[in-house]
Amino acid sequence: MYPEMLLERGADFVIRTDGETAICRLAEALEKGTPFQDIPCLCYRENGETKINPIGDLEKDLDAYGLPVINSRSACFIDRDTLTEGDPQLDTRSYEVVASRGCPFSCSYCLSSIEKRVRFRDMGLVKQELDFFLKVKVPQVKFADRTFNCRRERAQAIWKYLIARHAAGAFHEFLHHSTQNSRSFRILHQNPHLVLDGIV
Repeated sequence: MYPEMLLERGADFVIRTDGETAICRLAEALEKGTPFQDIPCLCYRENGETKINPIGDLEKDLDAYGLPVINSRSACFIDRDTLTEGDPQLDTRSYEVVASRGCPFSCSYCLSSIEKRVRFRDMGLVKQELDFFLKVKVPQVKFADRTFNCRRERAQAIWKYLIARHAAGAFHEFLHHSTQNSRSFRILHQNPHLVLDGIV
């Protein structure tokens, strides 16, 4: 994400990295009319200048954020400057799952190298979320992890979990070739209906 470009094109605010805490603090500040300039991860324009706050206030434990709420009675979204009630995720053909955040690599061309560590969600919660999508038969699940298989055994465990539940459909993942091995390919070969893409 390039905050300067987004702000120059009309965005009022941009939040880098985790947004769960920052967006709540920003919403509260705007509602109460209190200063927002010191909120970590926040980017904005002031007096014609772009302000990019340092990254901070990140949860070390991703599980503290909890599971994403799907089909909430109070769900709403903004589409073409119109506030619409309902959960847009229920009508989509794909859904994103975040099993980890960060990346162990430091590729100069990738924004994911901003965060030098990798934080992992509890496997039980990841499986719980996957169970929901298997139940409603979402055609495509996208893992938003920057390097899904940075922990090879963890990636293999998720694949085996999906295979055991006869998962069919596309599972989009960003995989790094350096952490793949013959065991990984043997596991994936067990279920030809499990489609993966995104190997780099």
